[in-house]
Amino acid sequence: MQKIPIAVIVLSALAAGADFYGRLLSAQQESGTYELTENTFEIPLGVLSSEQAESIKQALDKFDKKAPPKESKPAAEQPKKLYVMSKEEQLAQAGALDTLYDGNNKYRLRGTFDEKKSRFAVLEVQDLESGKVEQMQVSVGQYLSGYKLTDMTGQSVTLEQNNRVINLYLFITKNG
Repeated sequence: MQKIPIAVIVLSALAAGADFYGRLLSAQQESGTYELTENTFEIPLGVLSSEQAESIKQALDKFDKKAPPKESKPAAEQPKKLYVMSKEEQLAQAGALDTLYDGNNKYRLRGTFDEKKSRFAVLEVQDLESGKVEQMQVSVGQYLSGYKLTDMTGQSVTLEQNNRVINLYLFITKNG
């Protein structure tokens, strides 16, 4: 069995202790529970002139001050970051979708209804610039932002525009 010199063990213990202390200080600084104080650093005056010591102390004093709290707007005032498709992406939409983008609007099917002699679908329309959301009712034969509603089932509506067919579903399951 090989003997490990005591110096290697001591140096390893010191390195581990220094690493632990550094991580502890870093965690405390991130959480705001640790503050540097005037007594944190002792500068031996015999090595430095008083001007040098004062200069270093002033530089270190910058770290003693906490940054002012960030001003945050209330949630209602913060602008919403909403995704807007490019015109090319919008024109490429086809097939089975759960969301349709057209211009600055996003359409989602919220329900289809078959009541006595009236069949209609309810869509949620979100203005992507303002974030405003509204509900709209459409029936077969009506137009939705240039798309003609041509068919309706219990789970979807079929929209057509320039030989492009979009089936807008209440939800789409992804096969894993």
